[in-house]
Amino acid sequence: MRLFILVLSLYVYSFFIEACSCAPLAPKKLIEQATYIYTGKVIKAELTENKGIKTTFKVIDKFKGELNDVESVLVDPAGCQIEYTVGHSYVILADENKLVSLCSGYDYYFKNEIDKHSHIPYTGILDKLRKESN
Repeated sequence: MRLFILVLSLYVYSFFIEACSCAPLAPKKLIEQATYIYTGKVIKAELTENKGIKTTFKVIDKFKGELNDVESVLVDPAGCQIEYTVGHSYVILADENKLVSLCSGYDYYFKNEIDKHSHIPYTGILDKLRKESN
């Protein structure tokens, strides 16, 4: 019986670990698969009815897609969630439904805003975007 409980526990644990893992993609691939790309400063974050987080940004730079001066994205409640901080600036890579997750790409606008407690490294996506737009 103990063996069964151990195996079941490991299976459930591995499901949760696997549910939030992304295949590592190069910045070029992340840029290609995104429908909307921009940099923006977080001005508001709110919980939605389906337990997702709607984050609103003041757009700084526009790189891809039809974008307004203020844009919102929904942090995918079913995926690996991104934690945005109000007042900080980020590179946003969103799909056609304006959903974002760690798997869709993520970067900081200013390297000095990287949360030292975050497990998300600076990816260099913004550097690549700037090179391509020049």
